Amino acid sequence: MSAKELMEINDLCTTLVVDPLLRIKSHKVLLDYTPPSMHTHLLASSIMLQYINDGDILKVYRSLYSMQITRKLFKNRSIILQQHFRDHLLRFIAMFSNDSGYVISDCIRYGHDNNLGAKININQILA
Repeated sequence: MSAKELMEINDLCTTLVVDPLLRIKSHKVLLDYTPPSMHTHLLASSIMLQYINDGDILKVYRSLYSMQITRKLFKNRSIILQQHFRDHLLRFIAMFSNDSGYVISDCIRYGHDNNLGAKININQILA
């Protein structure tokens, strides 16, 4: 996987998983990144909130993977790259699992971003 492909995958996972739950637009790596439509953002938010409620990681993975923004990125891409995306997306989703050992939440620390940001709080002893 090239560095550009990794950046595309990371930006898409952040867009689909992190941004909707934290209600912010986090920093993206790609310089030519285009934010998703409001419809896409609301759909991703709905899917992730359902995951928070029921914890079904495969259901949320299938829902996010079937979104138009995802299908568009992986049209005519290799199976290997799609597998890398799958693994990356599953890691991002698992961050919000109830038994992950930490909680990602918003914070008001970063002045250069209108005091919007995110922080990680550990909520159990990690071995």
